[in-house]
Amino acid sequence: MPAIKDETQAPQRVAVIAGNYRQFTGWCRDQGIHPHSPQVIYAASPSRLRGYSDLKVERVGTWHERDDLREIEEELRIVNRFG
Repeated sequence: MPAIKDETQAPQRVAVIAGNYRQFTGWCRDQGIHPHSPQVIYAASPSRLRGYSDLKVERVGTWHERDDLREIEEELRIVNRFG
């Protein structure tokens, strides 16, 4: 028996790790999401992710070149584990 979908639940938020803000806004445009929508979070720094839980993660552009990538990935592990 398939699970019943709860239409009252808010959609899962997406944390976007991008090389820069321009790459983030380009991804948002391609997805049809406004960059200031509550559904999407630009991972501008590790502290930007605090207070969230159950985040889906998208990696965009030159995300792998970020100097703070290790800290961002660690913060994502924490918020997705403990919320």
